[in-house]
Amino acid sequence: MPTSIAQREILPRGAAYMRANNMTIQNGMVVQRAGPNAALGQVKFELQDSYAIFLHDAPSRGAFERSFRHLSHGCVRVQDAVGFARLLLAPDPARLARFDAALDSGETVRVATGRPIDVRLLYWTAFLDGQGRVAFRDDIYRRDTRLAEALGIALQLPRPDDRRADADDVGP
Repeated sequence: MPTSIAQREILPRGAAYMRANNMTIQNGMVVQRAGPNAALGQVKFELQDSYAIFLHDAPSRGAFERSFRHLSHGCVRVQDAVGFARLLLAPDPARLARFDAALDSGETVRVATGRPIDVRLLYWTAFLDGQGRVAFRDDIYRRDTRLAEALGIALQLPRPDDRRADADDVGP
């Protein structure tokens, strides 16, 4: 877990919270052991990028029902992470079998896809909806303001609501 998240959100809650959420401190870092309630869910997809962004499962399926889903710390929750992993591993039956065995055992196991998987993440605050109308979303990263400034446009945008929908949702 990143140090900033641990210091701001985990450590202030105390040892009882950490025990209840299967967290320990190892080598000065807060680590959450795998399990059904782990913040990353059952599957984590590591990407080859310079930002340490990854895709992951989520223990709370309700997060996928919300219209405001910006609850993580920059990483991306995958709605059917197990199904997505099986799809990626399907071309290699041995890797797929290893993945399924790891799921059944509950152990943490690294299973590589055996080939690079390109991922492109797009951040759109304006787009065309299904009826061809322009739709807008909150600019949670405040990039629209910087873009407007770079274009020389005087623009006052409303600040997005920084409140988390679930105060106990501290994981990515």
